[in-house]
Amino acid sequence: MTANSDIKTGVIAPAGYEGYTDTISEFEIYGWAIDRDSDEKLSVDLVIDNQIVATCRADIYREDLKDAGISNGHAAFHFAPYYFLSKKKCDVCVRYSGTDTLVQNSRVILRQSSYNFEIFKPDYHLKLRTVIESNKQINLSDISEKSCIGMLDDDIPDEIYIGEGLAYYVSGWVFNLSIPITKVDFSIDDKCFSLEHINFPRDDVHTYFSETLKLKGDKKNIYYSGFSGIVELMPGLSGMSKKIRINAVFKNGTEYLIFEKEVHFPVQMDDLIPAEAEYHDNASQPLIAICMAVYAPKEKPFIRQIESIKKQSHTDWICIISDDGSDEQTLREINNAILDDKRFCLIHQQREKGFYHNFEYALRHVPENVEYVAFADQDDCWYPDKLERLVKKIESDNAITLVYSDMKIVSESGEIISETYWKNRKNYYKDISLVMAANTVTGAATLFRRSLLSKALPFPQNIGNSFHDHVIACTALTTGKIAYINDPLYDYIQYDTSFIGHCDFQVAQVNLLWSLIKKIHDFSYLRQVFNYFIEVYNADYLRLKLLSRTLELRTGERISSLFNDRVMSMMKLITLHLKVKLLGQTTNDAELKLALAYLSRKISKLFS
Repeated sequence: MTANSDIKTGVIAPAGYEGYTDTISEFEIYGWAIDRDSDEKLSVDLVIDNQIVATCRADIYREDLKDAGISNGHAAFHFAPYYFLSKKKCDVCVRYSGTDTLVQNSRVILRQSSYNFEIFKPDYHLKLRTVIESNKQINLSDISEKSCIGMLDDDIPDEIYIGEGLAYYVSGWVFNLSIPITKVDFSIDDKCFSLEHINFPRDDVHTYFSETLKLKGDKKNIYYSGFSGIVELMPGLSGMSKKIRINAVFKNGTEYLIFEKEVHFPVQMDDLIPAEAEYHDNASQPLIAICMAVYAPKEKPFIRQIESIKKQSHTDWICIISDDGSDEQTLREINNAILDDKRFCLIHQQREKGFYHNFEYALRHVPENVEYVAFADQDDCWYPDKLERLVKKIESDNAITLVYSDMKIVSESGEIISETYWKNRKNYYKDISLVMAANTVTGAATLFRRSLLSKALPFPQNIGNSFHDHVIACTALTTGKIAYINDPLYDYIQYDTSFIGHCDFQVAQVNLLWSLIKKIHDFSYLRQVFNYFIEVYNADYLRLKLLSRTLELRTGERISSLFNDRVMSMMKLITLHLKVKLLGQTTNDAELKLALAYLSRKISKLFS
C-alpha cells in the first residue's frame, strides 16, 4: 500500500491498456485490467481525493473473465475503500498504476454510509455476446418472428465425475418471439426431468437481441427467456456414457432442442491420481498430505512458506503443490524452492481453473495411504508445531472429522495486525446451518481425515464465490464433528490484494432491516436493493442450494431444506437470523440476506 501519494504523473496509459470497473461502492470495488499488447499483469491504484491510498495487481481469477477470453480469467482487482473514506463526500477512482488514465467506469463520489447494497455482478452481457458469437450453429440473420433460439450459459463437459452423487446445475435461455415456453426438460437417455425454473428475466438476452436484431414489437418472450434447474446425478451412472438432451416445449406444443451431447461418467477411482512423492516412513506418525494451490506466487513469501513446512516437528508428510498455469519463470522458482526435499510434488496445469478447482485438483492427487489432509496457502508462515498439534487434537476423539486453529494476522512487512483471527468476529463451528450460511473454518488452518474426500469430491460447480474450505467444513459437519484449537498456529499474511483476507464483521456491520426501513419511501433505492438481492440469489443462494443438495445425496443428512426454493426455506432462514441475534453471533446478516434473496427471486418470478 502507498498512502498520501500525489497521483499526477502526466503519463497517459498505452493504447493496449483495457479495463472496466464492474462494481463500485463504499464497501467494495471490483473490476479488471489487462494490457492487450503484453502478457504482463497490470497494477491499478485506488485514488481518493487525489491521493493514492492502495495499489493492487490485477491478477485475481474470475470465471466470467475466463469465459469472455480475457487473460485466461486472471485479470481482476478488488479494493475495500470503506476504511479510507470519511463521512464527507470523497472523489474516488481507479487508475492504471504510473499513469493518469482512469479504468473505465471507475469514477464516483462516495462516503461512509449506512449499509452496503452493492455486490459483485459478473458481466453477463459480455459473456453472452462472447458465447453467441463463437457459436457457429446460431445464424442471427436467419432469425424471424417464428424462429426458436436458445443456448446454455455454460456447456456441459464431455466427462462429469459424480462420486457418491452430484447435484448438477444447468441454466440458459430460449425463446420464440411469438410463443411462450411452458417447460424445459433435461433428459438422460429415457429419463426426463423438468427443470425447476422457466420464464425468468434475462436482461442480458433482451439487450443483446434487441440491439443486434433491431427487433420491433413485443419483446416480452425474449426478456422472460431464462431457465435453470438442478439435476441429481446418481452414482449408478458411473462408468457409463449417456446422451443428454435439453428440450424446450412451447405453448402450442412445438419443441426446440437446445442441447444434445453424449457424456461419459467415469467411475470414482478414475478421478483420483495419486501424487508421486517420497515421505519419511515414521511408524509413530500418521502420514499427512499437505495440499497447496498456487498461482504466480511471489518468490520470497513462497520460499518462506516452503521453509516453514520443512521445519514441521511432525515430519511424516508430503506436500502436493498444484500450480494453476503460472509462467515458466515462476515454475523454475517453485522447483528451485522444493528441489532439495523429495516430499514435495509439483503438478502443473496449462489451463487455469481458479483457486476453488485448483484445490480440488490437488485433493484428487492425495494417495490412499494418507491418513490426514491439510490445506496450505502459498505465502503464509507455519509455526513448527502446527501439524503436530492438529494431529494430537484430531486423534483425541474418533468423532472429530476436522480440526482447525486460530492464526495471527500479519502485514506483508511483518507487522502484527491482530493476534487472533477473531478480534471482532465470533467463532462458531458446531451448527451446520450457521456454517452453511457464513463459514468460519479457514482452509489453511485445517487438518481433516482423508476419509472425507469420498464425500467431498468432486466439488459442486463454482457458482458465485465458492470456496474449498467451505465445502470441506460442511462435509465434516455432516459426517462427524469439528474441533478447534484456540491458539494461533501460523501467520496469515494479509495483502492489499488478498481476495478474502481477514473478515471483520462487527466493524463493517450495520443493521440491515433498519437501513431498509429508513429509505422505504425512496423507489430508486428500493430498486437498487431489489437488484442486489437478485444477485445474492444468483451468487450465494444457488451456490448453497447446490452444495446442500450434493451433500445430502452423499451423506443422507437432511440439510437442503434451508435452500430448497420454497417458502419454508425463507422462514427457516429468518428463524436462523433470530437465533443469531439471540446468541450474539456475527454472520454479517448472511442468513437474512439469503432469506430476502429468495423473496426477491420469488417476486421477480411473479412479475413474469
